[in-house]
Amino acid sequence: ANSAATLSAPGFTASGSDTDIGITLTPKGAGVVKSGARTLLREDGVNTKSYTGGNITIGTGTDGAYTDVDATNAAITFTVNAAGKYRVTCSVIESMVISAANFSSRVDYRLTDGTNNSPPVIENWTAVGGAATDTFTTNIFLDFVFTFSTTGSKTVKLQRLKGASTNVSSRTLLSDNTNTRGLYMTAIRVAD
Repeated sequence: ANSAATLSAPGFTASGSDTDIGITLTPKGAGVVKSGARTLLREDGVNTKSYTGGNITIGTGTDGAYTDVDATNAAITFTVNAAGKYRVTCSVIESMVISAANFSSRVDYRLTDGTNNSPPVIENWTAVGGAATDTFTTNIFLDFVFTFSTTGSKTVKLQRLKGASTNVSSRTLLSDNTNTRGLYMTAIRVAD
């Protein structure tokens, strides 16, 4: 036998003769949706950052330590309303122009919140022979879960560490208006 089921909360009421009532719940502010003691959803939704305002020059020299790629445009800032784990991703296309048939180049990329760092994605090229000048492009994708024990505004940045390069004219992250994807970052809460 079906019995009446009623659910009330500020802003909505649901009732019916079936105990299986379909409802979509979206937390507001610092709210959460729970089933018993288990948190199902938090207000901290998906945060995105897309930058298509101009290519970002990486250069060809070497870095002595990891350096911000672009502290404003290659970074995502979001609010952590409750301590937990947040998955941060970054996607961009790198372009490298060579000036001789024999070339080599290395750049390591990582994500950092200033305290914790993702493992690096290493772009390492070495070639002997081939065209005297050419352009190579590659997709850069980083994915890391940061654990935040405090609430508030958090910023995660893309950093680089350039190694030695030979016969490389330029390295650039393609993020201008001709590359519609540009530099794209996300941050999403994945666990308590």
